[in-house]
Amino acid sequence: SARGLLRPRPRLRDSDVVYFLATSRDGFVADIGGSQAWSEPYFIPELGFHAFIAQIRNLMLSRSVHDRLAAIGRWPYGELPGLVVGEGAIAEGFAAPVTRADGPPAAIVAAAKALHPGPTWIVGDTVLGANLILGGVVTRVDHYVMPVWLGCATQPFAISSFP
Repeated sequence: SARGLLRPRPRLRDSDVVYFLATSRDGFVADIGGSQAWSEPYFIPELGFHAFIAQIRNLMLSRSVHDRLAAIGRWPYGELPGLVVGEGAIAEGFAAPVTRADGPPAAIVAAAKALHPGPTWIVGDTVLGANLILGGVVTRVDHYVMPVWLGCATQPFAISSFP
């Protein structure tokens, strides 16, 4: 049971930029096929994800995360606006409240906050997360290690993720 394993998280401030991620015990974000479905059973109220997402007002996602969501054809974040970080056009026909930006980390955060003021979530991608951490714009990292071993997988979250 997850009860008792986590201490309550402080409430987010409007200025917060949060890298909230879940990894397997061996440090991976995605399985060998690039899927994060392995972590879905752990997104339960006791682990705090629901309380976290209820505070978020905008999110940033990498080009690769955008492309995966566009291929599925479903925006899983409801009305939350998203900022796709990186070059290239937004996928045509993808009904999602997203826009695109690139540039230095401070400019990217400013663009995200312009979509809707309030706490910002960096979704998934380890390279985007690492770049924004190194750029000095991340105010909080919530890293959850799930009791799963993926073995051979993609997207490790480790010092080697940092450019």
